[in-house]
Amino acid sequence: VVIAMKKIADNSQRQAIFDKHFEQMLQDFRRRVITAEQVLAESVDRRSRAYIGSELASACNQLAWLLSMCGMHGEEAVNLSRRSLEFRPDEPAFLDTMARCQFSAGRINEAIQSQKDALALVPHDRQMKLQLAEFEAALKAQSDATSE
Repeated sequence: VVIAMKKIADNSQRQAIFDKHFEQMLQDFRRRVITAEQVLAESVDRRSRAYIGSELASACNQLAWLLSMCGMHGEEAVNLSRRSLEFRPDEPAFLDTMARCQFSAGRINEAIQSQKDALALVPHDRQMKLQLAEFEAALKAQSDATSE
């Protein structure tokens, strides 16, 4: 919902509403990440670490997606996405998030490669194919603009 609010924040009133809700969601997600990091650091047995690692990966991925889709904190989004992939490196949805984060941070070539990595795991995913096409079109537009 917050991501949709960002897309329609075309005046100061809507922008203020988005800002308020985005900040709240950002704080909530960051708290989840910090808490999971703390619990993981304190966990001693392998089962607990695996469970908390999965929770941390999910929290990092969700926060990274929110940031990248709102076009904010690009490098933080990339770092959070990278952290999620430390726990689940072959998770197509997490690779998809990394691609979106890299794209949002202006790393179009890296985004294309990450999206291709995600699609290699789920080759028939329509949304991922559309996102790859978006990234490739942006790279072409960038290339065309520099050659003019």
